[in-house]
Amino acid sequence: MQVSSAGIGTVARPTSRVHLALLTEKNTIFLACVSAYLAAAAFLVFRGNVILGDALARVENVDRVLYSRDPHLAAIGFNFPPLPQLFYLPFIPLKAIWPALVTYGFIGNIFSAFFMAAAVYQLCGFLSDIGVRRGPRLALTATFALHPMILYSGANGMTEAPSLLFLLIAARQLARWLRWGSVSAQVYTGVALSFAFLTRYEAVWAGVGAMALAALVTARRRQAGGRITAGLADAVVLGAPLMFTVAGWIVANWVITGSPLAEVTNGYGTAQLHIPGTQVASARLWTQGVLGILTMEPLLPVIALLAALVALFKRDLAFAGIVAIFTPVLAFMYWGWSTQNLLGSLRYLIVCVPLATLLCGVAVASNERTPLRVLDSARASWRGRAGARGSTALAATRALPVVTLTLMLATAAPTAAFGMWAQQGSGASGLAAILPLPLANEAAERAAHRWTTEREVAHYMDSLSLPSGSVLVDDFEGFAIFINSDNKRQFVITSDRDFQAALADPASADVRYILVPQPKDIAVLEAVNRTYPGFYFTGGGIAELEREFPQNSDGPIWRLYRVRAS
Repeated sequence: MQVSSAGIGTVARPTSRVHLALLTEKNTIFLACVSAYLAAAAFLVFRGNVILGDALARVENVDRVLYSRDPHLAAIGFNFPPLPQLFYLPFIPLKAIWPALVTYGFIGNIFSAFFMAAAVYQLCGFLSDIGVRRGPRLALTATFALHPMILYSGANGMTEAPSLLFLLIAARQLARWLRWGSVSAQVYTGVALSFAFLTRYEAVWAGVGAMALAALVTARRRQAGGRITAGLADAVVLGAPLMFTVAGWIVANWVITGSPLAEVTNGYGTAQLHIPGTQVASARLWTQGVLGILTMEPLLPVIALLAALVALFKRDLAFAGIVAIFTPVLAFMYWGWSTQNLLGSLRYLIVCVPLATLLCGVAVASNERTPLRVLDSARASWRGRAGARGSTALAATRALPVVTLTLMLATAAPTAAFGMWAQQGSGASGLAAILPLPLANEAAERAAHRWTTEREVAHYMDSLSLPSGSVLVDDFEGFAIFINSDNKRQFVITSDRDFQAALADPASADVRYILVPQPKDIAVLEAVNRTYPGFYFTGGGIAELEREFPQNSDGPIWRLYRVRAS
């Protein structure tokens, strides 16, 4: 205690204990990961111009909620699950201080960094829950946090980071319920799964796996009759938040868009491309899917086998919880990859990274039933006779499985990094142009200039000083134009409630100009091209070509047409 200068009373001397309490193992890991991922995000966006289309489109969806000519919450759209965008919403006005938060979509990168750091925090906590000692726990956490796809996804503004966070929370809480019967953990599992669904739709399969496991475990634990009823009851309790969330989202889709599955029926889905061979599985595609998984985690089958043997020996249901959450999602992604319902990007297979890491944790976890502890007991007398040399040998024997499994995980770093660099669709091609790598080529150079044409279009339209509702553009493809404009009210965009009427009769809606992209690749789904076939080339008989904006990147060429007076 320290006497005050006034001599009245005493005041407590500040100590470092509070500060040390804040710097716990997991908090330190979180802060380190946030710093690393934010640095990587800044490098990607501002040095490499690696701004992924879906990431920027999500930020634009939120921007139009507040700043379009028809601002309303439903403008957030139904092509993407809404949760990440809702996180962005309160921070969009900060673009007045730092425009790059929106024009470069950097707000998405910031949230990715925090979400992925939180995912690493949860993974470390999960490993602690299942009894992984400090040294192995830190080693496994590091292999996860520094995995190339985890590092990239923690910096690129996409939704893999929040998806992994909520799946890890769900798996951790499910394991707690399975091991200790905590009702709160059972409820938390369902809530985490509902958040995961609102981030990425494939999380619904994790919910199916978790509910099936809950029903099976409860039925087997039931001593008396009513096993089926008890199992179904626990499955419903666990899955209720997810089921209500799915039902609520379907109803919202139906009420607002007229379709319960707007993402599938609105004409903008990947399945609408009708690429030859799409949705037709072949041996080649199934093989490519397997190779994709092995690229991300080359030794996943071996790790899974070892973890299964250890879990069987210990009768540890944490293994079952991990498998129930992550395996159905991975299986769905593998199916989507192999049938071309998903674009062939390695990021869709990211769940195999936490799956492999957690299974390694199961294999090396220490408790009274661990094979290593059994080995310790059997060799206790030998250790006493052998003295220090024997203790050292035993310690080395105990460390061998941990080191081996950590090295097995570490082998994923070079294979995943090579796979990402080799796959142009991963977004790494933009980095190839600024790093001394052999993959730097013309495609990489073009990727490094991505969105510059769209910014040019936005600045040109702003220079015309047009009144509200003068330019019709489908921001499914023109989101980068809208987000870079300083006069957003000049645009009639897809989320505006009068968009369809303006598209059907532009002249009557006082539309002066129509922006249309070259109908190639995914741009064939753009509304103007679908409504007026050949409009890009001829103006569809309702407009005359005003200007063309040549593309210096990998996006479409844009044309500006002036609408003829009616």
